[in-house]
Amino acid sequence: MKEDFLHFVWKEQLFDKSNLLTEDGQPIIIIDKGQYNFDAGPDFFNCKINLDNIIWAGNIEIHLRSSDWYRHQHQEDYNYDNIILHVVLENDLKVHRKNGSLIPTISLKNRFYNESYIRYDRFFKTNSMVYPCMPHLLSISEDILLAAFETALYERLNTKAVLIQEQLQQTNNNWEESFYHLLGKSFGFKVNAVPLQLLTETIPLSILERESNELIKIESLLFGVAGLLNSHSNSPYQKKLNKEFKHLQKKYNLQSLHPAIWKFGKLRPSNFPTIRIAQLAMLIFKQKRLFKKCITSNSIESLRKLFATEASEFWITHFHFESRSEPITKQLGNDSINSIIINTVIPFCYTYGKQIGNTAIKNKAIEWLTQLPAEKNKYVKNWSYPIFNFSNALQTQGLIQLNNSYCAKNRCIHCKIGCKILNI
Repeated sequence: MKEDFLHFVWKEQLFDKSNLLTEDGQPIIIIDKGQYNFDAGPDFFNCKINLDNIIWAGNIEIHLRSSDWYRHQHQEDYNYDNIILHVVLENDLKVHRKNGSLIPTISLKNRFYNESYIRYDRFFKTNSMVYPCMPHLLSISEDILLAAFETALYERLNTKAVLIQEQLQQTNNNWEESFYHLLGKSFGFKVNAVPLQLLTETIPLSILERESNELIKIESLLFGVAGLLNSHSNSPYQKKLNKEFKHLQKKYNLQSLHPAIWKFGKLRPSNFPTIRIAQLAMLIFKQKRLFKKCITSNSIESLRKLFATEASEFWITHFHFESRSEPITKQLGNDSINSIIINTVIPFCYTYGKQIGNTAIKNKAIEWLTQLPAEKNKYVKNWSYPIFNFSNALQTQGLIQLNNSYCAKNRCIHCKIGCKILNI
């Protein structure tokens, strides 16, 4: 048996609580099982018990054997000083706090329901090629699935909010600058996400704004700092970029990134970093104070219009600097715009509303997710009809969070869907 199973039994209270006694004979009543702790420290926080007619509040630690307390060196860790109850399968050793007092212990041996363990054991021995829950999902109601996706979505947004707060600290709480940094990551679309974020972190938005009276200056700054300009090129366009960048580089004391960081291989030409940088340059040129425009947008349509941008004229006949191609307008597509809104705009608006205490902005960000189409990725493909028919991005974002934080880490007993299956 794994300790995780005891966590599940305690979390769902799947054991006989009648005439419950501690190992030294004190009657005990569980008033509040507490909140499960996903991080380091005691397993359950803020628990409440009635121990021999005295109310105790504190934390609970769970082990297969009570001697695991010492094996895990908890006696040396001050985080375990507030343990009010030790829950074990077998009590093989008395456990004391650092001050020498005995920690009350209860054993769940012969108290949990055997069918729960049989179901748990079968669940994790499934032959499913994807997830253990797959063979059981058709037995789960749509309401439970929707609730699980929504809960996971909020977890995902709050996790992203923490990362955004860290970004804000680096920019002295400058929302526009921080938004621009992570916008670069979105424009990289996975393959070039890190290089493009590095680019936006290397060339400050404040410099681009000072030179925003001409598109060519913004392009020269972005392409120059990206390290993608060829100083020996005979192209009139690239000569002009080089001339502008040489002046601006000296003016602002700028350093260029190494060109080897950019990935072109196995990408469709429309996704080449040259095209994405050119589109980003046009967006910065056309949309000043972009984040402010995002938080004041009142519809998903107006939000999409903000990002409906295309690369400049040179790029109509080019995918990179040196070779010409058949003429085609390099416009940011609907799927790309939706991806930027989902991965950057909505998390930023949600975080902003959360920080200033504006529920309306937070709710607007969530509402936008319900108006955006369901994403297409491997997770959605694995879950799609007949299991579930995804209708919007709120559901698919929730699914991604479930996969990353629960499925991929085999934390099924902490997932709403997994718990429901194990409790059927």
